[in-house]
Amino acid sequence: FKNSNLIKEISSERIRDEFVKIIMSPSPSGGIVMLHKFNLLKSVIPELEEGIGCEQLGEHIYDVWDHLLHALQHAADKNWPLEVRLAALLHDIGKPRTRRNTPTQPPPTVGGGARRGYKKFTFYGHEVVGARMAKKIMERLKFPKKEIELVEKLVRNHMFFSDTELITLSA
Repeated sequence: FKNSNLIKEISSERIRDEFVKIIMSPSPSGGIVMLHKFNLLKSVIPELEEGIGCEQLGEHIYDVWDHLLHALQHAADKNWPLEVRLAALLHDIGKPRTRRNTPTQPPPTVGGGARRGYKKFTFYGHEVVGARMAKKIMERLKFPKKEIELVEKLVRNHMFFSDTELITLSA
């Protein structure tokens, strides 16, 4: 913990190689949590930490941080390749920067009354912002150009996938 700043002395390529080992492990979400716990994530992908406590509400039961960790773990459980795992980890990374309160009426409760304390958020354009962020992150970690382009496209277009169980890597 006290030596976490020493990671800045390590080359981006070495950090990338070790990061890829975490992502390709059977429990990558646990590895990401450990990076955060030991104060290393802020030197590798600080943008991920913006999702901690960033509520989504609506159909999401997790904050952005936990949602991204669950998506990454799901990709690992399916034994999907590196680019898909990275896209899973980064697909909603733009949400904290695009989150806005929305002034819609809350749905009525039983009996017709409005719920107190109702909040709803929108994240318009999060996939565009997130794709740019993913590209910068991967460039910073010196990933190959082809991998960067694929992950950037997956993040940019993730809102169009309706059934991820049927999506192939080539698709």
